[in-house]
Parts: sequence; C-alpha cells; structure tokens
Amino acid sequence: MNSRTDSHFSPLAPSNAKQVTASIFSGSGTGQSIEIHRAVSLVGSRSGCKITLRHADVSAVHCAIVNTGEEVYLRDLVSKSGTHLNGLPAECEKLADGDIIRVGQWEISLEIHTPTSDDGTNSSALNLDPAPTVLALKNCNGGSLVKLRRPVSLISRKAGADFVVQDKLVSRAHAAVFLLNGQPVICDLLSENGLMINDEPSRFGVIHSGDTLTLGRAKVRVVIPSPTIQPTQEDGSSVGASDSTIKPQGDHSDLIDIRSAERKDG
Repeated sequence: MNSRTDSHFSPLAPSNAKQVTASIFSGSGTGQSIEIHRAVSLVGSRSGCKITLRHADVSAVHCAIVNTGEEVYLRDLVSKSGTHLNGLPAECEKLADGDIIRVGQWEISLEIHTPTSDDGTNSSALNLDPAPTVLALKNCNGGSLVKLRRPVSLISRKAGADFVVQDKLVSRAHAAVFLLNGQPVICDLLSENGLMINDEPSRFGVIHSGDTLTLGRAKVRVVIPSPTIQPTQEDGSSVGASDSTIKPQGDHSDLIDIRSAERKDG
C-alpha cells in the first residue's frame, strides 16, 4: 500500500484568501494557537494531519478546514464520532470569525479575517472564465452521474459521502473536490492507497471535464457540463492539470500534534 505520511501536498491558500487562526479553546493543549495557511488542513488522530488530536473518539482523518480563496469551510469526513460547529452537528459548513469546532474532547475556536490589503497577486495563474457552476462524477464501471452539491465534496467508501465508491481499497475519507479560486481541484486526504489523475499519481491537482480519477480499483470520470475557457501557455498550447501553478509544498514545519506540543511546553 502507498501510505500517505503528510498533508503538505495541499498548497498554500491564495494570497488574497481569508486568514485563519485556530486556537485550542478546551481540552489538552488549551491556549495553543495554530495558523492555518493551506487550502486544505486536516484534523485527526493520524500523523500527518495539520492538527493531530490523539484520542479514541477522533478518527484518523476526522474533518478538514478548507480555504477556497473566497470562503472557509468545515467538512466532516464521515468521522466516527462526528464534528460539531457551535454546538450543532456539522457536515459541510461555512465558517465565520468566532466559530467553535468540537472534535472529540477538544474545542477549537477560530479567528477568520479578510486581508486588509491586496497587492493584486494571486497564488494561481490559471483562471476559468466563467467558473464552473456544476461538477459531477460517474463511476466508469457503471452507475448514475452524481452531481456534487456541496462546496466541499467528499469521495469515500462510506455512506454519507457525496460520492460513494464501494471498494475496500477506498479509504473512509479518500479525497475532497472543491473550487480553489474558481478552479475545480481534487485533494487526497491521506488515503491508504492514493489517488491518480489520468493514471498519474497525484496528491493534489486541477481537474477537467473528461479526466479519469483512480481510487482503489475504481475509475471515476469527471463531468463539468458548464463551458470553460482552457488557459493557454505562451506558445499557444493548452495547459493540462500537470501544468497547474498550484503546486504541492513540502515544508513539514506546520503540523501540530496537540499532546506532543503540550508535553514540550510543559
């Protein structure tokens, strides 16, 4: 198995995106503040999550904080004990300044601010005009075309996901699909057997209509009915997913293991 050991394939959020700080409000490690810089930041008990919370009630990959460049979302990853936002069960919820997330015995408070100045730069050189309004997936081996209705959609073998792949080689939380600065992207979620886009191993990538995603033994087709303008390079050739300027970044310094950090501070 090709086990994922870190979540740093997720790129930094766009420079003009909302700025997010998470603070442990209650539970082990109370008082710690964590800057959330990436487009996808995972919370769970598995090493490699941005915020590691080691407890039996916390799933290996429990939930995700997703910064799309326009909004910030909390996505429960069909966790065994659930994720709560401001005291209510959460599935896929837009986050706001002052919100409190509960995972297991921990409560995490959020500070979310819009940058005070924008220098006009953007972490993505690719733009879709117009941006897609409909994303859909279809199992290549049969099955219905499934429209992805949430801003952050989950691919999983478990019921409750937006797209269910009934294959034991597909993880409980395998991959997430969303728009990053208007571009459809897919992000592997520390899955056990990885993700391929058009038969190329990938942890994060831009996806286009007609692309084939491989998860476990299943192949899934991407369908984007709305018209898109394919960006071109200077030589006039089209830019494929592998040419995206949204690239993985390998800095391993921003993972937080709450119990471990507490022991070091103590």
